[in-house]
Amino acid sequence: MWQSLPFFTDRNLKDTLGKYCAALANEGGGSIVLGVTDRRPRRVVGSAVFENLERTKAGLVERLRLRVDATEIHHPDGRVVVFTAPARTIGVPVSAEGAYWMRAGEDLAPMTADMLRAIFDESRPGFSAEVCDGATLSDLDHVPAAAWPSGSDRDVNKMRLLQHIIANGEKGAGFDELRDSVPSPLGRDQIKTLLKELKEKGAIVSEGTTRASKWYAGRDKTQLNPNDESAASSESEA
Repeated sequence: MWQSLPFFTDRNLKDTLGKYCAALANEGGGSIVLGVTDRRPRRVVGSAVFENLERTKAGLVERLRLRVDATEIHHPDGRVVVFTAPARTIGVPVSAEGAYWMRAGEDLAPMTADMLRAIFDESRPGFSAEVCDGATLSDLDHVPAAAWPSGSDRDVNKMRLLQHIIANGEKGAGFDELRDSVPSPLGRDQIKTLLKELKEKGAIVSEGTTRASKWYAGRDKTQLNPNDESAASSESEA
């Protein structure tokens, strides 16, 4: 809601209320106060317009397709009416009388083409939100660790392990080389916990039951969410 509310006496607002409410909605929502002087020091002078507020609200809904609230305040110095318009829906500007309105000082003006374009673009998903059917981790370019975005050490270490396992392909990756692949100094049990979390996600599989066991990329490695914190637990000796 605007920090500076527009205050009006009854000057012609009866014919332009819909436009003002549309402008308020288009610019984030706000209120119009009737019956108070627009210059400081403000004084209550009363307002006689819009005597039937329910009919006025119904008319605004019909014209704007927008629910505008109206409140009547009985002040000792006169009647005050407050209209409050909510913010518009994302990607949908509000029109009145065939145009999309915005405030220009204390006046109204049609919204510019670039402002309308920006509003319409709000509902379009960015390319990063689009699903790329058939893509797998092997389609991603190798990114040096120094270029990775910052994150928790746990997430970085987990992704390092997964990247090393995928890079080894069919020959698999042994535990000792996996331990050397993480940038942070981790103990054996810590690495086994990260491997177990990756395995539970279907991102990797293991073969063998001794210290010579190998780790391979799993079928569901594309389902991995590296930010998902599974409950840490120790795995029995590989």
